[in-house]
Amino acid sequence: MSTYDLLIGVNEARLNGILSQVYGSPQLRQSLFSGSESGDYSGLAFQVKWSVEAAPSLSLRAPTPEEWTAAIKEGGTPAPPQSGTFIAGLSSLSIQLDASGQKLNTTVPVKAICTIAAAGGSMSIAALAVIVNLSQASDLDRYMISNVMVPRILAMLTKALSGIAIPQVNVAGISMTPPVVGITNGYLLTAFNLVQDGTPSTANVAIPADPFFVLLSRQLVQSAVDYQVRTNLQGKQFDQSGSEGGGGFSAEYSAHGTIQGISVSTTPNPLALRANVTLSMSASAGITTPIGAIVGGLEEAGKRIIDPDTWNPTKW
Repeated sequence: MSTYDLLIGVNEARLNGILSQVYGSPQLRQSLFSGSESGDYSGLAFQVKWSVEAAPSLSLRAPTPEEWTAAIKEGGTPAPPQSGTFIAGLSSLSIQLDASGQKLNTTVPVKAICTIAAAGGSMSIAALAVIVNLSQASDLDRYMISNVMVPRILAMLTKALSGIAIPQVNVAGISMTPPVVGITNGYLLTAFNLVQDGTPSTANVAIPADPFFVLLSRQLVQSAVDYQVRTNLQGKQFDQSGSEGGGGFSAEYSAHGTIQGISVSTTPNPLALRANVTLSMSASAGITTPIGAIVGGLEEAGKRIIDPDTWNPTKW
């Protein structure tokens, strides 16, 4: 059994292009990638402003053990390792801090661990934890990073990543399983199966070199074609008649029929299909000359051929 019937893949370069488009919107850049907050820490008033100076980027790889060790959630809570994760980076995060008149203006790179999961027909991508080393941080720095900057960075990345969605899969007449998502060799993969094939898998699949691809199994193609044939062709009637010719000579034809059965099968060539058709039909044809009809119809012509006496042209 195939591990999937429908596989959609997109590489990190294409995903980063999507994030660049989001960042490239002046309105989104202002509302999503910058902010400020005021507060008080142990009687020390502070105000912090931040802005992202370059588009976020994704690295579709699993975090290293060292990165998991340094990963924290809001409030400094450690983030235990889990599967289905990758890295998102902010190459240039500008931070301006004013704490009781003491000012700090710095620009730092930031990395975060993100999760990906599928539920129902949708995909969920969220920033889980920020990778930061707090071993040498002061109490104020630890508070500012853990309680102010980390939650803002996680919310910002989660909102930015929400622009990446699973394409809506709707194959007419075909019931598909909920999607399964995974990351393999720098690709974000989404797999579906025909319901009768059970849960799909993204493990050990052959991946094309294209930045974006959609792969369909032969079984899915066959099922889709069968449905379209049954719905749109099988049992349909046709009626065609007409006349061709000129100068007193013409050929008339008439055909009536019903498509009783039609089947289509796939071939080794993914762009070619093989059709088998069963028809019930009747047809007639004749020729008209300036002196009248020579043959009025196929049925009449058949009778004349069967009767030896009609072989005499003078009796036509």
